[in-house]
Amino acid sequence: MVSEALNDALTEFPEDWFIPAFEEAVKHNARNWKYVEAILKGWKVNGFQAKRNGAGSGQTLTAEEERQARQAKLLASLKKYGVES
Repeated sequence: MVSEALNDALTEFPEDWFIPAFEEAVKHNARNWKYVEAILKGWKVNGFQAKRNGAGSGQTLTAEEERQARQAKLLASLKKYGVES
């Protein structure tokens, strides 16, 4: 049952959100999937606290903005190495 919930979550949320969500749950002494899932859902609605370009200053991003940022980074890498998209 938990395995199915995790697989569903992997399709709904960006993979790099999971470890921070687990860490956040542990900080609040809540070691159960429902709490972690609530954190992930909250980030999807309200934005994920992400560090951009290693600058160290957090910037709140929604799931869609996070996806767009990853896409832009990939496109920039393709352009840098001369790969046509």
